Amino acid sequence: LDTCTTNNYMCNQAYLTGVHTVDRSLCLQTNGGSTSTNKRGYLGSILMWWGDTGIANVISLKALEEKCRALGGHLKYHSKDEGGVFIADLGNGTVIPFKRFPETDFPFIDLDEHCGEDGAVMLLQSVRKNFEGFSKKEVQRAIHARDAQAMMGYPSKQTLKTKR
Repeated sequence: LDTCTTNNYMCNQAYLTGVHTVDRSLCLQTNGGSTSTNKRGYLGSILMWWGDTGIANVISLKALEEKCRALGGHLKYHSKDEGGVFIADLGNGTVIPFKRFPETDFPFIDLDEHCGEDGAVMLLQSVRKNFEGFSKKEVQRAIHARDAQAMMGYPSKQTLKTKR
C-alpha cells in the first residue's frame, strides 16, 4: 500500500488475471529507477499495471479507498496500533490490517495469504494445519524462506525458479 503513488503496479504476474496489452504505456519513476510497461491485468477487480522489472507489488491508497467504499466499507488509519496501521473494512465482515514491513516501515499484506476474488483479503484456513507432518526444523526453514520472499516483494515460485 502506497500513500503517494497514483498507479497500481504488479511485478508478479502470478496474482493477476486478464493480462493484456494496451495502446498507452505507463512510464514509472521511482527511487529505484525507471521502467515502462504497456501491460495491464486484474488483481481481483482492481485494474493494475504489470511489469516484470519491479521489486514490489504496489496498490495506491486511493484505489484501496475506492474499493472499500464500493463494497460498503471504509479504510482507516490507526496511528497508535502497531506503530501505525491501515485497516481496510470491506463492508462484508472482512477486515484487512496492513502490517508494517520492518526494514522499510511500508504497509503491506501477504498476497499468498490474502488474495481473493476482489483483490481482497481472505484467510481460508489456519496456518497451523499447514505445519502438520513436518519437523520443527522443516517448518523453521519454510518460515525463513517466506521471510526471504517478503524481502524480495513476494516473487512467485515460478519467478524464483527462473531467475538465478
